[in-house]
Amino acid sequence: MKNDKGEVMAASSARGDSVSGSEEAEVLACRHAVEFALGLGFRELVIEGDNATIMRNITDFTTSSSHLDPFFLDIHSSLAGLSWFSVSFIYREGNFVADSLAWFARHVYNDVIWIEDSPPPALESLYFDLAHIAF
Repeated sequence: MKNDKGEVMAASSARGDSVSGSEEAEVLACRHAVEFALGLGFRELVIEGDNATIMRNITDFTTSSSHLDPFFLDIHSSLAGLSWFSVSFIYREGNFVADSLAWFARHVYNDVIWIEDSPPPALESLYFDLAHIAF
């Protein structure tokens, strides 16, 4: 999680259970991020993801009889605890920090959390993001 200046406020890398595919992984990562933010006391949140269908279902959920519906319901319940949130689709090229942390999570057995510190597995991606925010 970054603030409006691009500074890291908190980050987490967590190894989850096996998933059935990339959509399920994206939904579970989003649920984890929202719960993590709420647990740290954040009340405003921008959610970005590189799967347009998942991002759309987070903002405009209708029951579709998908196996992912319970996860979307969890996310919606958690979002109700925020004073403001935004959900946006971003292209994969804009999601390098999240991808770096996801790759790192494959090699850890416990959740790793950074508070007001840049996560070493994503430093290069963070620097890349900051360079593009500044210009």
